[in-house]
Amino acid sequence: KLETANFLKLIGLPAPWTISADQVDSIPSFPCIIKPRNGQGSKNIFVCRDQIEANFFRSYVPNSIFQELLLPAREEITCALYRFANGELAVLQLRRKLVGGTTGWAEVIENEEIHNQCQIIAENLDFYGPANVQLINTQQGPRIFEINPRFSSTVLMRHHLAFTDVLWALQEDQKLKLSPYLPPIGKIMVKTQDVMALK
Repeated sequence: KLETANFLKLIGLPAPWTISADQVDSIPSFPCIIKPRNGQGSKNIFVCRDQIEANFFRSYVPNSIFQELLLPAREEITCALYRFANGELAVLQLRRKLVGGTTGWAEVIENEEIHNQCQIIAENLDFYGPANVQLINTQQGPRIFEINPRFSSTVLMRHHLAFTDVLWALQEDQKLKLSPYLPPIGKIMVKTQDVMALK
């Protein structure tokens, strides 16, 4: 996650300030969050309101980082990316609510600035296939805090929204015609007891 923040700055995208937990005495501002340096499915993430809490959680969460607290939390967006072999990029933007660390509610949105940031990331990483970008759409604009180079846990939810990235990967591998994609702006998905409901 620290490398992700440094990479975003390197390619000219605004990113939340992020420092190693070893720099606990140099935290730029409070409140902030502390979280593991590597992904753990939204686990062991805590808000530190002052230096005392920062010192405590640093010992509680090993191999961690401090990061700017991005707000508002209700504006958390997860973006599914799929970069095709021809370089074209499909992006599905989901404003979401977490339930038990995973997406329980999501609404399809379309934000040009978010799309442009995803495009810049795809071009600089020069990858092909799936990825997932997480961000908060703050009052100052989108601030990305995580990039995952994989199919994400919302794969079935996305499939119901015509973002069929697993199918695209198989179709490209077999040189088959690709399934079309048109983001269904405004659609809402709700997950209840592993059952998907589409509005």
